[in-house]
Amino acid sequence: MKVFTALILASIIVSVSIIASPTFAYDESSVGVKEGDWIEYNISVTGTGTPPPTHDVRWFRIQVLQIQGAAFSVNLTARYANGTLGSAIWKFNFTEGNVGGWIIIPSNLGPGDTFYDSWTFFGSREPVNVTIQREEQKTVLGASRTVTYGSDWVRHKEWDKATGVFVGSSERF
Repeated sequence: MKVFTALILASIIVSVSIIASPTFAYDESSVGVKEGDWIEYNISVTGTGTPPPTHDVRWFRIQVLQIQGAAFSVNLTARYANGTLGSAIWKFNFTEGNVGGWIIIPSNLGPGDTFYDSWTFFGSREPVNVTIQREEQKTVLGASRTVTYGSDWVRHKEWDKATGVFVGSSERF
């Protein structure tokens, strides 16, 4: 009887640990940028037609402000094709899916990993889990980096794996 009870108890412990392990292993999305980090981009627009004025950006800078867990904010400054400057504070929260058009995603994601994007594109698109499709070693901004790739029906992005900051993009308008 003691052996039977011990076997039942052991099987319950194993079953509970198998069910609970994914919950305990869950790690909050990792923010790979630090307060004060910044990056500047020069943007070239190619193709036919003209981008909408709000997307006709030729240069922009992202500066990371404060970070709290999976949430942080950045100051994004843009120079438009007509020479005007605009600046806004963008709030990110990886847990809630606020990924700011994928300009910064959780760090250290590899092929098959996903991040949550809650943006609904004015009701015409459902929130999605975006899958990292591939990665490769590449020289970007003068340094060898592991670059990851992801896309949807509008955009194709490349990110620095270590920081989650995008290093390349093509988008359809």
